[in-house]
Amino acid sequence: MQFISLAFLLVVLLGSCSAEIPSAWIRGHRAGNILLSGSGSDLLPFVGNGYIAVTIDSDSIYVGGVYNGPAGTTKPSHRARIPNILRAALGPNQWRPTSAALDVETAVFERVWTNLDNPQLQAIERTYAHRSRRGLLVSTFTFSAFGAPYNVSWRSSPGPRSQDIDFSHNPGNSVTCGRTIVPEATGAPLTTVCFSSRLETGSITVTTGANISRLLFISTSLDSPDPASDAVAGLSAAALIPSEELLGEHKDAWTRLWSHGIEVSGSLQLSQIINSSLYYLLSSSRNDFPWSLSPGSLSSNSYNGHVFWDSETWMLPTLSVLHREIASSILLYRNLRLAGAKQKAASNGYSGLQFPWESAQLGVEVTPTDADTGIYEQHISSDIVLAVKQLWRLSGDLNWLKSYLDLVCGVADFWASRVQRRNDGSFGIYGVTGPDEYAVNVNNSAYTNAAARLSLEFAVEICGLLNVSCQNAGAWGEIASQMYIPFDSSRGIHPEYDGYTGGKIKQADVVLLGYPLGLDITDTVRLNDVKYYAARTDVNGPCMTDGIHTIALLSCGLPEAAAEYFPKSFANAKPPFWVWQETPTGGAVNFITGAGGFLQALIFGYGGLRIENGSLLFSPRLAPETSSMKVRGVRYRLAVFDVFWDQDHVIILNLPESAMTIFISDGLRSHEVPAGQRFQFPVSPFSVFAG
Repeated sequence: MQFISLAFLLVVLLGSCSAEIPSAWIRGHRAGNILLSGSGSDLLPFVGNGYIAVTIDSDSIYVGGVYNGPAGTTKPSHRARIPNILRAALGPNQWRPTSAALDVETAVFERVWTNLDNPQLQAIERTYAHRSRRGLLVSTFTFSAFGAPYNVSWRSSPGPRSQDIDFSHNPGNSVTCGRTIVPEATGAPLTTVCFSSRLETGSITVTTGANISRLLFISTSLDSPDPASDAVAGLSAAALIPSEELLGEHKDAWTRLWSHGIEVSGSLQLSQIINSSLYYLLSSSRNDFPWSLSPGSLSSNSYNGHVFWDSETWMLPTLSVLHREIASSILLYRNLRLAGAKQKAASNGYSGLQFPWESAQLGVEVTPTDADTGIYEQHISSDIVLAVKQLWRLSGDLNWLKSYLDLVCGVADFWASRVQRRNDGSFGIYGVTGPDEYAVNVNNSAYTNAAARLSLEFAVEICGLLNVSCQNAGAWGEIASQMYIPFDSSRGIHPEYDGYTGGKIKQADVVLLGYPLGLDITDTVRLNDVKYYAARTDVNGPCMTDGIHTIALLSCGLPEAAAEYFPKSFANAKPPFWVWQETPTGGAVNFITGAGGFLQALIFGYGGLRIENGSLLFSPRLAPETSSMKVRGVRYRLAVFDVFWDQDHVIILNLPESAMTIFISDGLRSHEVPAGQRFQFPVSPFSVFAG
């Protein structure tokens, strides 16, 4: 991939605008934290805090969990649009944006506006979703008026009325409330949405330093018994705080988040894409609001804002390693919706829990009825169990694991009722669609069968770990041990399903057997699978496949081959704000599934991380065009540590806040590293144990 130089970018930016770029933006850009633009027509980013989000210049605000529309139709439940009353139009005369910056370190978007009739009149717009005051959106304009004072007017530009929320219910002058119009299921409650705002519309005479501050606070019945009062109280509290102090609170919260992350040296562009990818994931999630992630982020209605396997398989792994509390909150979304999974299994004649392919507010199946994925793509139940397994291995918290006993065993019961005995005595699964959605309603999908086997095995394991008697554990173990997984011994590959003849596939499928499933297969077979299916993968498919190919080839000890795929794993992140698209030609925008797949290529590919039963295994390598890499704030049991490596050495720092000693093993010796101390050794594979 061609890397863009800072000098070239600044020439483009400065040449496209009459205003100089603020020096702080340039310093932040060099550090990989500030993304610069000199055009008003770029693919724009979003600001969010995991509860509320908005794409810059969009007329729509979205709040996590707020949907409108029914399940079981061709036009199902979707994110409920809240008109963006913070969006402002400056006047009089015309203004145009001349430069912009997204500071991913502080989660603030800034933009310079210039008045076309009076070029000496400029304004810096600042927009952010307050991280610690989760219902609060902030927009400010700070003016520079050289020469005589100027008159400036502004008005809200929220776009059309919402078709999803009826805002005609107004309990008072200081708050506006509405309810969603169509429930997800018959008899289900509607969601109340309330907002209170301070918009200061009108006009003022401005001199340099004049400031307009616009605030919006949103609360809903999903997390408040009295959203109207909470919206008013939230706005009132924020309005009492000076704007710089309010911004400081927000920045402090993001500083704490960024104590966990990924660093590389040697490539500014790669640093920016890493930081922006983490920013987009964190802007759609938080640790105190148990809602899951959607492929198109919290900022859009792509895929109706629904929750898919993307959350557990593509986005959760990196968050599990770096932000365990956020990952736990995301996974809790599933654990709170077992009733919907039980309902789906029963409606299909099965036992246990069959999670919906698409989920929204209630956890019932909301896949559009004209799509077959809701019927056949059943591996999602196993994907959720494997996410539970991953988080359990990272935390070692038996009390937390106990809270997921019903989920894990419920999925095992589903598969036990779903499998069929084959003529050779093994068990198969018929009539499914695997991750390759071009192959619909096939028998014995290799991925589906392998994932089911692993979820059955974990169900047996969890009963032993918790010392509970599970009535069906014997049956689960028998099915798992005899699960049929297609394999062609003459070619040394796993056919994608029974009868697969080598046709084009949509995305990574069989190649997922080695990672993330961790199926016990040889490097030769893993390499055969990668070579065979890479040649058959749609080049216009989602880019997560390239990240998986990178991981697989690195695990086979082939860094040169992996380097061919690694740049493709982030090719769909588009400059200047590195906004993710689903495919090379478009698709969903703010596609954070792609961001999650790319980040896994770094941590689990070039870091070589594997989450084992009782340890973490690392096999560090350097990514192309980098001279070092660092993973900050790895969370393992009660320990928190940094891992740094370059061409020669690995340095482990067990951070002072770590509550546990860690032990580093290179296979020959074990080295104790107490909190606050570091250990350096030559680059080689190593394991981390918690003491």
